[in-house]
Amino acid sequence: MADPMDYIDDVKRYDAGADVSQTPTVDERHLESKYEKFMLGKNDKWEFYRDKIGEYRWRRKSTGLIVGASCQGYKQESDCEANAERHGMLGNPNAIGENDNWEIYTDAENKYRWRRKAENGKIVGASAESYASEADCRSNANRNGM
Repeated sequence: MADPMDYIDDVKRYDAGADVSQTPTVDERHLESKYEKFMLGKNDKWEFYRDKIGEYRWRRKSTGLIVGASCQGYKQESDCEANAERHGMLGNPNAIGENDNWEIYTDAENKYRWRRKAENGKIVGASAESYASEADCRSNANRNGM
């Protein structure tokens, strides 16, 4: 299997910690919970690239490690950016996916994973790896907007 890094044409980098002022304000309690989720990955970097078939994808990195990634390609760059925002980019100022359902489950190797489903039932996010502990899995899900 080819390394996806071989297919990067264009990469845009976003510093998730760049503009906390974009965090939405509904009420103080709501703001606090949004801010706490945002702070989990405040130093994460966001990369956008085109895969080998020309579709847009994103990945989220922390200290060089991938801690989140799109689980599908997008024909429009704006759709890819909206999915990244749903997963916490820029603090998700538009509250995209606020009513999504989250599932923590064990895979065939008895390790923990998460997946995120939109209100229509479509999977719009999933863990990029499995975790030995449920707590680590939940921590990664929280970083991605749970």
